[in-house]
Amino acid sequence: MNKLQVRKLSWLREKYAADPELEKAHGPVPRRLILFFDELADFLAKGANSDVEELKDEARANLESIARLGRAIEVNIVAAAQKPDAKIISTQLRSQLGFRLGVGPLDQYESQQILNSDHGTRFPEEGTPKGRSWAYDPKNGYRQVQVMFLPDDSMVCPWDASIMLTGSKELARDRLIELGFAQTSITNSDGGIEPRWIRVENDDAWPSIDVPTNAERDSESSDTKPELDFGAGLGDQELNESDDVDPWNQ
Repeated sequence: MNKLQVRKLSWLREKYAADPELEKAHGPVPRRLILFFDELADFLAKGANSDVEELKDEARANLESIARLGRAIEVNIVAAAQKPDAKIISTQLRSQLGFRLGVGPLDQYESQQILNSDHGTRFPEEGTPKGRSWAYDPKNGYRQVQVMFLPDDSMVCPWDASIMLTGSKELARDRLIELGFAQTSITNSDGGIEPRWIRVENDDAWPSIDVPTNAERDSESSDTKPELDFGAGLGDQELNESDDVDPWNQ
């Protein structure tokens, strides 16, 4: 970029489009880089360890530089925080994070810290659908938006009763079955029963069995649960103990 005297990747693309030989001489345009920071406020919060605090100060300075200079070279920051305290997240950093998103009803302080306004408080006291949010960007101003909502269990869509939302547990369970896994129950070190997903082999060698519904499972006591709980269409097949995976909590 210095050789071609451009400060933005968009300008570099324009030069390449006008003269394809430049790309052969200088290489392709760098790809956009997105940096994700979860629980940013917790990370930047002050602690008692002076060595760690020194590293945090360095990280904070680097983060502010990236936010200030990175947009021209398409390095973008996505930062999330439960409590975006102004004493922790500097004004310089906040001013560079142009797009803001406040998810769900916020109190006055949270709304001011995230949105620089009270828009986050402008929800009814009851009945706000999960995932409903206020967004702000310098071009379009404030808008109410709906972010992705994935419930743990299947349920009727809160904002459209004609839609049934499939829960994350059911999605994961169906996907594991597609990949050739079945669910079994094991006894843990405390003597309790917990589920475990195990890869099934030779699935044509055994007949399928009926799978109890969730209601039937709930009505059974813990000492009468079946040893194996297979997904639909899978039978009492040979299990490869070396292929077990982390348990999926029902």
